[in-house]
Amino acid sequence: LAASEATSRAARYDFLTRVAQRSGARYVATAHTLDDQAETVLHRIVRGTGLNGLRGIRRVRPLTPDVSLIRPLLSVRRSQVVAYLKKLGQAFRTDATNEQPVYTRNRIRLELLPLLAANYNSQIADSLVRLAELAGEACDVIQPLVEQTLESALIRSSEREVTLNAERLADEPPFIRRELFIAVWDRQHWPRGRMSFEAWQQLVALTEQSVRETELSLPDGVRARKQRGQVTLARAEK
Repeated sequence: LAASEATSRAARYDFLTRVAQRSGARYVATAHTLDDQAETVLHRIVRGTGLNGLRGIRRVRPLTPDVSLIRPLLSVRRSQVVAYLKKLGQAFRTDATNEQPVYTRNRIRLELLPLLAANYNSQIADSLVRLAELAGEACDVIQPLVEQTLESALIRSSEREVTLNAERLADEPPFIRRELFIAVWDRQHWPRGRMSFEAWQQLVALTEQSVRETELSLPDGVRARKQRGQVTLARAEK
């Protein structure tokens, strides 16, 4: 996401979370559809992503320990939802900015997906969603291994800092190390929208035995330092 998109998205979910907490609700439901899933997967492919990114939008994810975000319409086409609402005579709102080809995601929705459907695969949306489902199944197998490796390599952790045993990580395949660092970002609630593939690869390289003492500056105020066989990740206070 562009910075302004990511900021707006975070603000929306923060608002919905507060409303849910005030009303005692356990769930926040959004109307994301199969089309949104296809757009998300294609957007991530265009931008560059890994296996975890290919799984696309999650059906359920926690917002807080007590509130979860759910997407019950993720298997339904947008056109079906709109047709059903019209049949019921139910009023609904359409975000006018979705029709403006300003952001990359909008151009994917308005230009790239129709082009692919018209010229290459009329079922492109279904194909992208199937890819997301397969990636999700693979991630479900891999994730326990990543979590197990993280626990065994974790030396200490606080709200703003995590220290890992680099020697322990050096024995793992690069893929597992990369997914482990992504898991660290998620645990710490650090934003990773600006973390490129190259940035993740820099972290993987930092754990190699041939790399001695060095320091990296990463997006959103995160710094990584290797010293005495340990990698410390810290995010500066705002």
